Amino acid sequence: MATYKPIPGTQFPLTVEGKVPLDLPNILGQRPCPDIEVENALNTRGGYNRNLFRPPFVIAIKKEVANKWLEEQKEFEDISKWDGSFTHGIDIGLGSGGNLTDYALMLFDGRHRSKQIKLAFGTAMTTFPSAMIYFVDNVEIGNELFNEFNDTSLTKVKSESKFINAVLANVAIEISKGYKINARYIEGLLDEVGVVVTDENMTVPRSYKWDNSIPSIPANTLKRLLDKSWHPDWKYVKTTFEIYKEMIRRSKVRKAIAKKMFEEGKKPGREELNNWLMSGLATLIRLRPALLNSPEPRESFVNVLIQKYDNAHANAKVMIRKMMDEAIGNGDLGREARGNNSNKIWATVFASAYQQDGSQYDISQKEVDKIVDIKNLMDDCETDAEARKIEKAKLRKVA
Repeated sequence: MATYKPIPGTQFPLTVEGKVPLDLPNILGQRPCPDIEVENALNTRGGYNRNLFRPPFVIAIKKEVANKWLEEQKEFEDISKWDGSFTHGIDIGLGSGGNLTDYALMLFDGRHRSKQIKLAFGTAMTTFPSAMIYFVDNVEIGNELFNEFNDTSLTKVKSESKFINAVLANVAIEISKGYKINARYIEGLLDEVGVVVTDENMTVPRSYKWDNSIPSIPANTLKRLLDKSWHPDWKYVKTTFEIYKEMIRRSKVRKAIAKKMFEEGKKPGREELNNWLMSGLATLIRLRPALLNSPEPRESFVNVLIQKYDNAHANAKVMIRKMMDEAIGNGDLGREARGNNSNKIWATVFASAYQQDGSQYDISQKEVDKIVDIKNLMDDCETDAEARKIEKAKLRKVA
């Protein structure tokens, strides 16, 4: 049997009983904790089951380090919400490490438990029965610990929350086996294309938090678009973002919906970019780059997408389902394509739509046919898919 040793620089957490406040502030990046979710958990069990209590996880950071971190948050957050991190008043001697009062404390797991205890016990309990405190060099390590603990947790957090915590921790994200990208580099790409990843509590990039005109993208969709074994050239992905956002911006139906909501005193929600619309379009324009020639055929291609989007009442999921049915009806895809999600299927769906409707705009049918070359598109997609498999095998071999 191999011999193992503790990892250098790690230490066991400090367990503190009956002292850590239920209202202790969180680090940034915690998953949403809606009241209805907390109440449902209590309703399911008929109350709070003390046998199921698990101590919350807390990070302890030297106050001077935490204060520097707070200064960095002023642009995006009301930093007064962390006052309790500095005024917890837990007086525990730490030997040569000073006293716990020298440290700022922040929860990085435990808000759901806190809310449940408050609802079940009222004012009879103001502190956790016990808590585990991890001494770290900076707040970012708390975000890293959050992801590491939740990777092994039975209750999985959303991919978006994990992505946000990776950005806050400034660590690499595994895009596919053997291929990682620094999360803050990805944040820069999002900023460049004007798209966010959000988990309702927080957005990345943070500067777009209050701007609902900026669309969001699911974290797993973003990872697929960054995966070179799916999409080897970012420039086509970037252009796909531009085309998708142009479709949304120019949609007459979406404008009408937004106008109606404004008149009713409501705020339009943030558009979430559709996985297969993004992936299929990125594949099509990479295999048929002439579609991007401006003004034509790019303008007519975008006009067709806007037409399809408006016909689906500005609902991207409905849009691509209808386009799939039309591609099958046109004979460009067989019925077996329905429910078969792949780049080649969805690239063909969008090509079929342009083949059928592109000449309604300032381009001839002859030019459309030549650019799309739909008869050879599926074969080209198959050849490309084989190349992607080879690329994936290379990445795994390196890993």
